[in-house]
Amino acid sequence: MSPSAGIRKLTSAVILLCLVLSLIGCKPEQPAVIGAPAPDLGVLDLDGTAVNISDFRGAYTVLNFWQGDCAPCLNEIPVLQAFHERHRPDGVRLLAINIGSSPRLVRDTAAEFGVTYELAVDELQVGATRYGVAYFPTTFIVDDKGVLRAKIIGELRDGVLDDRLANLIAIASG
Repeated sequence: MSPSAGIRKLTSAVILLCLVLSLIGCKPEQPAVIGAPAPDLGVLDLDGTAVNISDFRGAYTVLNFWQGDCAPCLNEIPVLQAFHERHRPDGVRLLAINIGSSPRLVRDTAAEFGVTYELAVDELQVGATRYGVAYFPTTFIVDDKGVLRAKIIGELRDGVLDDRLANLIAIASG
């Protein structure tokens, strides 16, 4: 066998091995399912620290996925802030996860709207992919045991989150 034939065989074998390994190792993640444990977030807070869904265990938590150039997302910020102010004393947490903006831009937007709830960035869309977010804004409610209980697509109107949360707590209380 000539040296060039050997190189071609080796190159073909390497390509085939890479193809097989890529097919085995690249199984797409299944998006979040209502009634199942909430997937981890894969996002960072505005200081660059990882935010995990387990950080919220023991509290009902609202996760809001939004974009800075999305008018409905910006329209609902005052609704989310009012919800947060009403339910923070009850231990309900709210994490707004921005998709695609820098932490600086998210800070500026938060300051403009007077936001006091928790913020994170998902620049690589890891969390958005894990939660199956295709439209913005999209909001989820996770119960105190870490189970995903509700998904709301679209701009939130005042009272919607309050009603959904109250219903979920009533069902859990039996």
